[in-house]
Amino acid sequence: RYPESIEMVLDHPNLKNKNVFIVSTGYQNKQLGPRTWMITWPIYFLHSLNFATDFSIKSVDLKIGFNCLNNGIQVHRILLGYQLYQRGLLDQVLYSQNNQGTLDASILNTFPNMEEYKKLLPILKPDPNDLLLKNVHDDIKMFAPYVYHYSYHDSYCNIVTESETDGFPCQLPLEIITEKSYKPFVAKQIPIMLAGQGHIAYLKSLGLEMMEDLLPPNYDYMWTDQKISAIVDVVAKGPEFIK
Repeated sequence: RYPESIEMVLDHPNLKNKNVFIVSTGYQNKQLGPRTWMITWPIYFLHSLNFATDFSIKSVDLKIGFNCLNNGIQVHRILLGYQLYQRGLLDQVLYSQNNQGTLDASILNTFPNMEEYKKLLPILKPDPNDLLLKNVHDDIKMFAPYVYHYSYHDSYCNIVTESETDGFPCQLPLEIITEKSYKPFVAKQIPIMLAGQGHIAYLKSLGLEMMEDLLPPNYDYMWTDQKISAIVDVVAKGPEFIK
């Protein structure tokens, strides 16, 4: 995620002629050089196990099928919300999207009605008075797999929009797995991941059930725009389907 930072570390004079191990939140163990290795470490995985020990089945009476909480502005998050908006599905999701931060992505200007969608931000669905962004995203514990907000418990499926995903429409694959990816399991939800290629395969390697039959074959290795279309198609099937 931060290649320039890795280069700065490796160029440090105190590391010359030494074995260097870099711990990452990616998916793969890699040898970067003759004496340099990158080792993946699922930092939030053990935290999630601690929080998910008390398994309980969700009620059959939930009215909303999906939740999708977004704070920082990223292209893939904006495009997911936009596609839900275009198909009239935003009200089918317990959905949030902040409007803080900058977004330099001219590609967005090519989509019809994009400006109308951006005027809706910040979005708090279904209750604009919920203060969801303040209560969730300002929480000092946000960088852990906590699921305090009701949306995790009042929906069957969590659409996870990771911090990074593959470039739009098809550029360099990015590997990162944060606390977001573990929250569906803590909240006993069906996980749908909008993340980099290989993300689902990595979570499966940890022993987690990813329920891939809900999505098209080879979804894990599709590009971001294809994944967004597939996710919106699932939402369009409605809460009874995901129940």
